[in-house]
Amino acid sequence: MSNTGKSWFCCICAHDAELKGKKVLVVTLEMSSIRIERRIDAIRYKLPFGKLRDAELDAMREEDWKKRLEEAAIEKVESDILVVDKKTV
Repeated sequence: MSNTGKSWFCCICAHDAELKGKKVLVVTLEMSSIRIERRIDAIRYKLPFGKLRDAELDAMREEDWKKRLEEAAIEKVESDILVVDKKTV
């Protein structure tokens, strides 16, 4: 079953569980953890994934995304989603 949205579904479920205060572990054997994390960022910050993936975000959206990431780092807000790939496992 390729190209059916399994990893997107997993990311959406992980984000939803995080919003409900749950800790989530995502283990991916097919994709890199960075790709999964970018998908979660797209969901979390409501970014168009195609543009995020291709580094084509407009300046305003990119600036807002970076600002929100920096604010989370300053406030030491840690995600309750841990993503590991086959290199880590």
